[in-house]
Amino acid sequence: KAVSHYQRALAIYEQVYHEIPNHPEIASTVNNLGIVYEQDLGDYSKALQCYEQALTMRQALHEGNHPEVAQALRTVGGSL
Repeated sequence: KAVSHYQRALAIYEQVYHEIPNHPEIASTVNNLGIVYEQDLGDYSKALQCYEQALTMRQALHEGNHPEVAQALRTVGGSL
């Protein structure tokens, strides 16, 4: 049930922020969806997809060595 709530939230954020596809709220929601896939459902491949998508979004948002990019890299690395 958590997945459907996160997917619904993601759809709303994508609609609201359609002009800013890498909006921080979207990246955060994608990352949180990955957490649900990993921790609640044990679907590690889906989780990794979400984590990598969030990383890509955060890299587009922040140039250089930004803490949010570092956190996203750590999350991807922890799920490998």
